[in-house]
Amino acid sequence: MKLTAFLLTVACLHVNAGAFSQNVSISVHNAPLKKVFNEIRKQTKYNFLYPNELLDRVAGVTVDLKSVPLEKALHACLENSFLEYSIVEKTVIIKQKTERTPVPPPSVEAVENRVRGKVTDENGSPLPGVSVVLKGTNKGASTDNNGEYAIVVPDGTSKILVYSFIGMEQKEVNIGSKTEINVVLKQVVQQQQEIVVVGYGTQKKVNLTGSVATVKGADLAKRQVINPVAALEGMLPGVQITQNSGQPGAENLNVLIRGQGTYSPAGSAPLVLINGVPGNLSDYSPTMIESISVLKDAASASIYGARAANGVILVTLKSGINRSGKVTVSYDFAGQMAKATRLPKFVTNSAQYMELFNQANINGGVNNPDLMYPQSVIDQYKNSTDPSKYPNADWQGLMFRTAPTYLHNISISGGSKTSYDASISYNDQQGIMRGFSYRKYNALFNMTSEVSQRLRAGLTMGLKSGDQSQPINGADDAYYQALAHPPTALPWVQDGSGRYTYRAFPWEYVRPNQFAANEQVARNVDYAANAQLWLDLKLFKGLNWYTKGAVNGYFNKNKAFGNTIPTYNFFHPDSMALSNNIPAIGLSEYMDQTIYKSIYTYLNYDNAFGDHHIGVQAGYSQEEENYSKLSGSRPSFSTGSTLQELNAGDATPQFNGGTSNTWALRSVFGRAKYDFKGKYLFEFNMRYDGSSRLAPEKRFGIFPSASAGWRISEERFMDALKSRGIVNDMKLRASWGKLGNQNIGNYPYQALVNLGNPYPFGNTLQTGAYVSGLNNENITWEETTMSDAGLDLTMFNHFNLVFDIYRKQTENILRTAQVAYVVGLTPPTVNSGAMRNTGMELAISYNNSIKSGAMKDFSYNVGFNISGFRNTTVKFGAQQDNGNTVIKEGTPWNSWYLLQMDGIFQTQDEVNKAPKQFGDATQAGDIRYKDTNNDGVIDNNDRVVMTKGVFPSFVYGATISLAWKGFDLYTFLQGVKGQYGFYSFTAGLTPFYAGTPPMADKVDKYWTPQNHSNTDPILYFYTTAGAQRVWSHPSTYQLFDKSYMRVKQMQVGYTVPAASLSKTHVGLSYLRIFVAADNFLTFTKFPGTDPEKPQDGGFLSYPQNKAFSFGISAKF
Repeated sequence: MKLTAFLLTVACLHVNAGAFSQNVSISVHNAPLKKVFNEIRKQTKYNFLYPNELLDRVAGVTVDLKSVPLEKALHACLENSFLEYSIVEKTVIIKQKTERTPVPPPSVEAVENRVRGKVTDENGSPLPGVSVVLKGTNKGASTDNNGEYAIVVPDGTSKILVYSFIGMEQKEVNIGSKTEINVVLKQVVQQQQEIVVVGYGTQKKVNLTGSVATVKGADLAKRQVINPVAALEGMLPGVQITQNSGQPGAENLNVLIRGQGTYSPAGSAPLVLINGVPGNLSDYSPTMIESISVLKDAASASIYGARAANGVILVTLKSGINRSGKVTVSYDFAGQMAKATRLPKFVTNSAQYMELFNQANINGGVNNPDLMYPQSVIDQYKNSTDPSKYPNADWQGLMFRTAPTYLHNISISGGSKTSYDASISYNDQQGIMRGFSYRKYNALFNMTSEVSQRLRAGLTMGLKSGDQSQPINGADDAYYQALAHPPTALPWVQDGSGRYTYRAFPWEYVRPNQFAANEQVARNVDYAANAQLWLDLKLFKGLNWYTKGAVNGYFNKNKAFGNTIPTYNFFHPDSMALSNNIPAIGLSEYMDQTIYKSIYTYLNYDNAFGDHHIGVQAGYSQEEENYSKLSGSRPSFSTGSTLQELNAGDATPQFNGGTSNTWALRSVFGRAKYDFKGKYLFEFNMRYDGSSRLAPEKRFGIFPSASAGWRISEERFMDALKSRGIVNDMKLRASWGKLGNQNIGNYPYQALVNLGNPYPFGNTLQTGAYVSGLNNENITWEETTMSDAGLDLTMFNHFNLVFDIYRKQTENILRTAQVAYVVGLTPPTVNSGAMRNTGMELAISYNNSIKSGAMKDFSYNVGFNISGFRNTTVKFGAQQDNGNTVIKEGTPWNSWYLLQMDGIFQTQDEVNKAPKQFGDATQAGDIRYKDTNNDGVIDNNDRVVMTKGVFPSFVYGATISLAWKGFDLYTFLQGVKGQYGFYSFTAGLTPFYAGTPPMADKVDKYWTPQNHSNTDPILYFYTTAGAQRVWSHPSTYQLFDKSYMRVKQMQVGYTVPAASLSKTHVGLSYLRIFVAADNFLTFTKFPGTDPEKPQDGGFLSYPQNKAFSFGISAKF
């Protein structure tokens, strides 16, 4: 709890004291002081403010009081303790007694050494209970209810007075010859109080020397999403989160921290720790999360060594810390109606489609009337008034729908010395594409117990169950297959039978009917069970011993079943039955499980000696993971069979398989930190890891880091700026460190042996084996060295800025060796690559409130973050040509490698005068390519390496929060600039590709003899040679800007006043009602479904949801 904010709020209430009872009746024997204070609070309605550590040191209280004044009760409770109290309005402040120097009778000497004064806050209000102490002594005084004090300063003692008060900045004043000193104390800025979760512990944010970004669980919970990872998108600088799909339960979220760090995107994933243990963030509900810290640089992440090269995400779950003993019940609900964020528009008018179909074939040199629509058929569609017989079918529109999602969460928390938090959530999401759904159940139990004054223990248990259903062919193929039909036929035979159609005319190119394929269902059920047990023992002052053991279990079962599904000709369903069935696939099943076990323990020493503060930590960790999988399938079942059991299928053929693997990690780690006066900060971290994934001689590595910080704001030359409130805190920091990456496969150094290869020996075949590839036992860690420099700045008590620049270089990247083909064996894996990212990050925010006037109680918060990086392939070897991309030293990884479009040929004379392009068939209306090497011929040698667009130039996010008298508005925007995607022969983009109609907005842009377009070539049917000239040669025509800005959420809520809730007599203590819109606006030039999908993703993909929500949050 931020004590200062709470105290100032209380001080502004000005509630009539006569409305509360001030008499106390209490009888306890040897009771904890906290319990006594809670009872007094209930009787008097007075709030209590105190540091927990002070009350923990007080012995049990024994009192027997009946209807005595509050002051007398407090005096009785504190009579034999080292504590004292003061009362401000309706708040009792408890603090440690200070030794008061008796004021001597008036004399010349006494008057000369007596200092008087008054202490106020920034608004001029007196501050009672402020401690005024002579520095370096135990001589002191406290201010009275008017904020006044008097203190005698004996000769020969310190001449500096130290003023301190809970929640206010401590202040030192040189007495000199002054006899009256009036002091103004400033509220401690929230950022100076904030505690940040770091590796194996916590730190004050102002003392951090590494780059750590944080987000509160309350901010995550504002997003009505099932997967917490999606809620993080755009919130933190340097963290790029990409949602590849809107499919329920399979969003396929990718996380990159400070760019791709190795050649494999999968190897660039960060380490995710749930309460200090590796786990899956998606296994929890956003409402179960207390906070998330992201460790971005080597100084903050190196204590995790071999797994931290790509950053670390620390997730802290809600722990239910509740010392009041009161049981709190919370319930959160959100109901959504969702549809696709955006869908491309295609030609759905059948007559227009047929005319374009014919023209595209003619343009490509096809003049066979049997392969085109007769004019009589086109006229029938144009003139018909029966849409069931001559439809204009929108297959895309029929496949997508408005679908509901429901999110529920209920939690119970309470306790005193033993506190607990139990949460259960249930989410039900129906897909915006037909045939898709997901249900998810979560349960979390957290318990913390103060076994004694020196020993604390805790238990965390989490459960998750997911049930996902989808068509067997998967999301993206289902979308493509649904669209790959002309508008000339509907998906169902129009006789009420429910039979599925195939096509209307024999020359039409179509894919199988996806509405029929939806009946072939794949169901995936997964379970996760996690348990953690920890102990925290205070050995003596400053020294703690902490240990935690954890077990995670993941279990998955997948079953896919499909019988034959007949489809029929739209016009002649009976005479042309079974023209193109959906083939049977039988039944396939697999089950896998992962068991992860870990234990870590450490000693932590933290103490201050005058102006010096030191911290030392040393620990040990051991982890092990075992994975196994078993699969089986029978493709042949009796016609019409619905029994989904393997034994119900035919025994021949049948298939089975299985695999298993394991890995282990053993580590020691340590941290040493030191600061002088909280001004000069130093920290050193180290981890020594040993991984089973490497050969015994190579499996151990040391990963160190060092960092330093300088709080400039604490220097004397900053006093003038601090006293005026211009600068509250300013810190420069720098770090260097080395990190490892063990995401390199389980056995990369071992040779692979192929079994089951028979060879003749005598007159019989013998079972044989052979080594298929070369191995390399010298494989070692991929190592990332990172340097970082940053500035943290707080100004005017309201403005915050965090700025970082960094250089991140990975060496010894694993890759397949480049060897001559004549070797005849698969090349070995070697440490032979290097990659570098350099970048910047900026986060700024401003918050304020209006305390008077017409807009009294209005508060606002505005935040913005932006980050970008430049990727360079430093070392790779010979250039690797991948067709439309190239891997080349000195350029971004896998850069686009494309012909440069130079407009459209407008006449045949232009074609004849231009360099030859891939043969002599070029005609007017085709794309003109640049002859970049000036050899008079256009071929693959004219491709150009493009150094931008593979990775975004920058990513950004912005939030706006407004609140006034219970109403609140929250807006969150997120975007990407400068990322491109390449699409060659692609459904939806290439006209008529496998049946997909042309895009509607392209129809008037194609080149024709009458429309000399210079941006889009002549329309070709996709199987013609002309289409090959347009789409088979990778060029900038097929490159699309995927920059976008998306309004991720806008939410409006109202919190019912507590006074109104108390009149309901149902026990409600909090009630908020809200409406929200998610992803409801997207600004982009990309013509496909979703610009967020990575550059190598499909043009057509399962789009994200545009959702409109209603919800409530209540506490009892």
